[in-house]
Amino acid sequence: MTTDDNPLKCYTELLQTHRPQILRYCWKHGRDVVDCELLLDRVMQNIWKGMRTLRADSSPRQRNRWLQVVMRHALADHLAAHREVLVYANLECRPLPPDVDYDSELLDALLQHLGEDDRTFLRERFEGYTPAEQAQRRGMTVDAIHHRYSRLVKKLKTIYQKYYAE
Repeated sequence: MTTDDNPLKCYTELLQTHRPQILRYCWKHGRDVVDCELLLDRVMQNIWKGMRTLRADSSPRQRNRWLQVVMRHALADHLAAHREVLVYANLECRPLPPDVDYDSELLDALLQHLGEDDRTFLRERFEGYTPAEQAQRRGMTVDAIHHRYSRLVKKLKTIYQKYYAE
């Protein structure tokens, strides 16, 4: 495999050889399926951009090390691009202001479809616990807290559409 002769062929061979390793890396570091796909796209773009830095005479071990560096840089770029999203995710955890009008009966009815642990988790969020505080209390990572919260919000939306939407 030489990068100078045909970079597309080299790129294709590299992806075919290291595909399982790349997918495992993305699944390990992505928060959910969509995030994994975005990270995979960024990794593949970085591999393509970095092909000129891969030496044609490099050993499989050197190629693997090169790939690890490229994937780490892709993850750093991916996290930097999504840092603003994480900041907004922290803001949505604030308790509702007293002047906001919402249907507490509907909310109670929706929450009854969830398990006790999920209801307790959401009550903590409604009471104003930050994701970092919840992570500390529950022995979870902040990313796991965000993932669980988004999963529960999606579940509540589905329950609402199924039973309560008009």
